[in-house]
Amino acid sequence: KLNKLIEDIDFAMLTTVDTDGVLRSRPMSTQETEFDGTLWFFTSDLIFVLLFPQLVFALFDPKVNRIGSITAFCVSLVLRLGGGEPLFNLPCFIPYPELFAVILPGAPQDWYDGTTMLFPYKTLAAIVGVILLPLVSRLTTKWSPPQPLRNSSLA
Repeated sequence: KLNKLIEDIDFAMLTTVDTDGVLRSRPMSTQETEFDGTLWFFTSDLIFVLLFPQLVFALFDPKVNRIGSITAFCVSLVLRLGGGEPLFNLPCFIPYPELFAVILPGAPQDWYDGTTMLFPYKTLAAIVGVILLPLVSRLTTKWSPPQPLRNSSLA
């Protein structure tokens, strides 16, 4: 029944209510195929690559700031999407096997399986985010001092 209701909708905002009553929204895209959980894999992939480093450093590194966070997020996003995303018919626009041909075993074409890239670009994007966030934060502390986490429900 839900598929019938949303069949003409390409993009939408999914809004949920957190346990503290705050509304959270995120963009979503509908699928042309029968639902098999693929969207959940894509969103979990993005959480791992983009948000997990943000969460770890927000909780355990008091020196991270907004500039470092935004820089790491944006660079990781570009690197992640650079490997392509079949779910959105987004082709690969960063040729990772060619860029890393010097250190990869075999020829660059061996790192492709048809249209799928075998290079671990998702892991690379996460590692770059983990490195950039504290590095850029420390280099930009003068312009953007770190903000400690606060519990807004206690304020």
